[in-house]
Amino acid sequence: MANARKHEADLSQEIIRSIFDFCPITGSLIWRAKDRSEFTSEQQFKRWNTSFAGKKAGSIGSTGYVRIRIGKAEYMAHRLIWLWVYGKMPAEEIDHVNGVKNDNRIENLRCVSGSENCRNRPIPKHNTSGVIGVAPARSKNKWIAHIMVRPGENVYLGTYASVELAAAARRGAERAIGYHVNHGRRSA
Repeated sequence: MANARKHEADLSQEIIRSIFDFCPITGSLIWRAKDRSEFTSEQQFKRWNTSFAGKKAGSIGSTGYVRIRIGKAEYMAHRLIWLWVYGKMPAEEIDHVNGVKNDNRIENLRCVSGSENCRNRPIPKHNTSGVIGVAPARSKNKWIAHIMVRPGENVYLGTYASVELAAAARRGAERAIGYHVNHGRRSA
């Protein structure tokens, strides 16, 4: 992520709006036509505008987020959209509220701290209980519940006779601490 943010200070809302239009319905940045003066030849000018102008910018990267190249720098589309709409780069992280990494509609984006962003995560693929923060105990037929309250501070919530009881303890702790309602409710 740091590499994608390296050149953000070079951008402004004015620059982004001169490069892209934004479709709020799809959450997509659309390439605007470029001027002839931006190219060394008429052929390059025509080729670029034919290939890109009016089309959705970016592609989905290996992490599932839309990435967009401007010149030699690559940016996360959701951060560019935040700049396009609000006029400044977000100071912290951008959370996709519904967990869909390429859903960049502005109502699905919120600026949050890193710890807040971690409180709206999907259930990990390797999870065996079906509930985030609940794992089988070493003793047979028991379940342990735990929760992260601050970075590096994992709190033990207890050992329970069933996964349902452990899940209830975990959900209660999530509400008390302020986890997002979507946390652990969808697959990664």
